[in-house]
Amino acid sequence: MKIIYKYAIPLLMVAIAIEVLIVAPASIDKSKDLSDEANIPEVNPNTTEQVMKGVHLVETRADGKEWELWAEQAYNFREDGTWILEIVKIRFFGSDNIYYDVTGKKGQVDPKRKNIKIEGAVTTLTSNGYLLKMNDTVYNSDTKIMTSDSPVKMLGPEIK
Repeated sequence: MKIIYKYAIPLLMVAIAIEVLIVAPASIDKSKDLSDEANIPEVNPNTTEQVMKGVHLVETRADGKEWELWAEQAYNFREDGTWILEIVKIRFFGSDNIYYDVTGKKGQVDPKRKNIKIEGAVTTLTSNGYLLKMNDTVYNSDTKIMTSDSPVKMLGPEIK
């Protein structure tokens, strides 16, 4: 039994360290890049009702701002009023003066439910210094929760 404790446990610890430090990060970095797959529909000039450049929108509720959006270009569609955005930045407002700045290559806004999807090199910078990187994210206006189907890389603020 002493042989097990003497050799097996240190060997097991080395195996776990190799898995965590070498194997797992390599598999995460090889994740599928969803930014190459367009989940947000392409702009069709035949169904586009409006095209705007230099867009700035603010969504408010009774308790204040919910989000503020900037986009280089936006397209509005006749069928359902959906907005497709190019080069987008959105600031989501939380409680206690906390906010989240989310940027991405493309975006989509559902005008009825106020839900937002962003994809393509998405970054989220929190007001307390955390940086999250992902391929896509979806904001649900009812729950005020942002989720992602792609892997998320999180970097914390520097500790001083």
